[in-house]
Amino acid sequence: MVDGNDIKHWDTASLSYVKVSELPLTADKFQSYGDDNYRKERTGLISASPILKIWSPLPEMPVPVVTQTIKPKPVIVSMKEDILFTEAYIVDIVNAVISLDNTGSGIIVFIVSTDSGVSWKAWNGSSWVLMDITNMEDVKIKGMTVSVLQGITEAQWTSLGLLNKKIRFAWYMEITSSTDILKLKEIRVNYNTM
Repeated sequence: MVDGNDIKHWDTASLSYVKVSELPLTADKFQSYGDDNYRKERTGLISASPILKIWSPLPEMPVPVVTQTIKPKPVIVSMKEDILFTEAYIVDIVNAVISLDNTGSGIIVFIVSTDSGVSWKAWNGSSWVLMDITNMEDVKIKGMTVSVLQGITEAQWTSLGLLNKKIRFAWYMEITSSTDILKLKEIRVNYNTM
């Protein structure tokens, strides 16, 4: 690995790239310090753009291609602030509408809070149940799908207990393939007014 003017290789004892020489590269340096495997870790590298160098005794070598596929870990995203509907003319929530791009096998489910994120709930088809936002698997399994969230009626929203006239959303997102696309564009809350 060329890191600025330094030639480095992976040191298994320190689990980092260590300097073995300075440029220029030679066949002897490759044979003495060359690594058989490329390491994804950057420990020991200083340059923002280190260069992976490959050597072969063959007079012509095909251009090497390094492919790195990254799949994000599942995540729970929580709104930082409440949606307030404290105006006197707003009676209650009529429904929620979700706009998203979901191509592939991405998973997104929602939970809601009416106390600024102290406690969280999900509609299970017959009642609001408490959720543990710190338990990712609990949210994934018991959270509300887009169709469930959008299907909650005005009466069911009212049964959530909206006396403080505020609500906050959180959602679990997971993709299972590097080709999945999962983007939440908008959560729109429609209100009933007098």
